[in-house]
Amino acid sequence: MMIAAYETGMRFGEIVSLNWDQVDLVKGFIYLRPEQTKINEGRKVPISPRLMQTLTAMKPRRGSVFSYQGKSIGSIKHSFSRTCRLAGVENFHFHDFRHTFVTRMRRAGKQDRSIMAITGHKTMAMLMRYDTVDEEDLKGVVMDTLGEQNCTNIAHGGLEAKTAVT
Repeated sequence: MMIAAYETGMRFGEIVSLNWDQVDLVKGFIYLRPEQTKINEGRKVPISPRLMQTLTAMKPRRGSVFSYQGKSIGSIKHSFSRTCRLAGVENFHFHDFRHTFVTRMRRAGKQDRSIMAITGHKTMAMLMRYDTVDEEDLKGVVMDTLGEQNCTNIAHGGLEAKTAVT
């Protein structure tokens, strides 16, 4: 379930309600039905190579993709908290995988509209709430703009750098 969340940005409810007849391992898509989504609109979620490997290893069958002893899973709150605690991860919630997915896709240079189509976000404002910008992102803007060579020249007071900055 965590791999599915990390690799797709799907909500917990979308993951636990997922049935094998919605998973197309040949085309590489998960097909969410309108009644499974928060905004009551179906969507196609691409399956990443890592998730494909995971789903294939699960030996697809009928019924729920994620079940325990033949029953659908309703909650993983206790097991998820315990897993995080054992891994030394603090203040992390299952829904944070959704934020992580959006941020990873933006950092990989994927188009906002494509990310929104996968996650089901209807507005840019909502997508932006899920995108985390940290210090490395901020540094990346300057490094990408000036280039490593110009940054080196600036540090040494080079004429080329002064021209590039002005």
